[in-house]
Amino acid sequence: MKLKNSCYILLVLALILILAGPELRAVNIGGQVEFNLEYNINESKIIETIKFQPSLRSWIGADIYFESEINLLARGQELDYDIEKLQITYYGLNTDYIIGFQEVNWGAVDGRSPVDNINPRDLRWPVSENNKIPVPAFRMKNYQQTYELDFIWQPVSVPARLPDGQMNSLTQKLLENKITNSTLALRLSHSNPGYDLGASIYRGSSGTPVLVVSETDREAVLKYYLETVLGGEAVIEAGASIIRADIAAAFPESGDYYPDNTIRFAASLERNLTPELFVLAGVQGEKELGAPAEKYLILNSSYQLDFSRNFDFTGIFDIDTGDSLFRPSFNYNVADGINLEAGALIFPGEQNSIGSMNSNNQIYLTTTISF
Repeated sequence: MKLKNSCYILLVLALILILAGPELRAVNIGGQVEFNLEYNINESKIIETIKFQPSLRSWIGADIYFESEINLLARGQELDYDIEKLQITYYGLNTDYIIGFQEVNWGAVDGRSPVDNINPRDLRWPVSENNKIPVPAFRMKNYQQTYELDFIWQPVSVPARLPDGQMNSLTQKLLENKITNSTLALRLSHSNPGYDLGASIYRGSSGTPVLVVSETDREAVLKYYLETVLGGEAVIEAGASIIRADIAAAFPESGDYYPDNTIRFAASLERNLTPELFVLAGVQGEKELGAPAEKYLILNSSYQLDFSRNFDFTGIFDIDTGDSLFRPSFNYNVADGINLEAGALIFPGEQNSIGSMNSNNQIYLTTTISF
């Protein structure tokens, strides 16, 4: 099925290029190759990953911009490929129209925002800064002085990618639970010197499935559910510091196995303590009706040694269980288009886990070549 859908996508891409051929200008072909060597300490196992991301971008006439990017992945014995981006943007006078596979970034906080619900996540890479799965959608962005109105219609929802080796048999059941619910989302934002505000509404599929026991054969399956999410966001400049805050109220459809109404929140304070040292401290979590709250402390810091080298550190601490995750890393821009990153994922808590991330202490080395 995936091969069949990909063939359709490539046929559409070829048709676009043929029809737009006479109007194409400044065609840019590029991409990057990423080599990753990962040592899993818990399992004493080495995993090699090669990722190839070719891209093509071009203006079609004066007002239309075309972008495409494919992700080809070889991880151990696994071979996989995905459409990272395939979209056309028409730039009007006050309105942009975007159609195709795309990523949408809503919310004020960095990382996972509770109001950022359009794209599901690739949970094989839970701590990745870019683990969103592109979705087929129509998007319209209207600009009026200091206001921006963002409308999104997604005709077919896309499921999240679950971690390898976890619930594999249940994952196959998702094929029997096709997601056909369309998504509608609307966001209004306002920008002023010193602060930005935003409000949004989302009606669509849940970001991750829940475990449901069938009433007929008592078999456990994974199912998605519809939910309505009302969100608010704010960015405030406070001297040399920046305060970011997002809050969302989620109202799932009724069901015996579906969660109850839930409040999700995230807030952070960031500041450059010195020209070389950046620090961010935040809190993130959620509170489901009738259940205890989940709360996490987050610390990010980056120290710039020089124009080509820097140390980064991310720490996540579960306030209730005491579990934590540390991610130190060192980045070295060897030359133009060549970058090295060495780092580790460390789970020092007794449970050796935090949230949905578990048993994956590792060290890694990544080489990225861009062209």
